[in-house]
Amino acid sequence: MKMTDRFTEFSHRNRERCEAPNGFNHPLDGWSTSDWMTALIGEIGEAANIIKKLNRERDGIPNRKGETAPMMRVELAMELADAFTYLDLLAQSLGFDILDEAEIKFDQVSREIGYTEDPNEPGLFESPLKKIADDMRAGTAQFGGPTGGSDR
Repeated sequence: MKMTDRFTEFSHRNRERCEAPNGFNHPLDGWSTSDWMTALIGEIGEAANIIKKLNRERDGIPNRKGETAPMMRVELAMELADAFTYLDLLAQSLGFDILDEAEIKFDQVSREIGYTEDPNEPGLFESPLKKIADDMRAGTAQFGGPTGGSDR
């Protein structure tokens, strides 16, 4: 299965579990953008705390709870997975396909730094948000819908 297919399936399952009565029973639009971002940053903070402990391990500072580096690496992977899950739900709540947007941003930065995977391919991805970004640069952006408006 291709990565994009795997991600699309994951993203669908992620939203389904979020909203299902036997899941979290939480409608995607039940939280504001700042609520989703706070949840995401909470998970990133937990991951950062584990990285701090791994840095202490690296520097020879004993772990007071007896956690070993391999144990902490497993915990770190789980926190990063939680963050990824929240990032996907945040993006979905805004009407974005985060994989599409990540590919577009990757391609944009690659062009800016002169990196190409295939020198004959100037741009691999087109975003539904590309027009909005182009309009913003030109000062002609029109906002509304899932990408504009206020954050409750």
